[in-house]
Amino acid sequence: MKTDLNDTEFDQVISLRDAYRCMEAFTAAYVARGDGAVSEFLDFYVSTAADGLAQHSDAPRDFLNALASIRVADRS
Repeated sequence: MKTDLNDTEFDQVISLRDAYRCMEAFTAAYVARGDGAVSEFLDFYVSTAADGLAQHSDAPRDFLNALASIRVADRS
């Protein structure tokens, strides 16, 4: 199932600390998969289109997975 930025899961409010840690986990997962250079990640993978949706259809779900991973780490 594809997730997009209009899904209600993106209505969550998180702290700036968690946002930073989530972006770090999101970026690390992208780099670990070997999908491309970090410059490609910034230019395409995390960009939004004119309609406000993610340029890459997997990015929203991957971001939510990164958020879940930092929350699990906090509980450990």
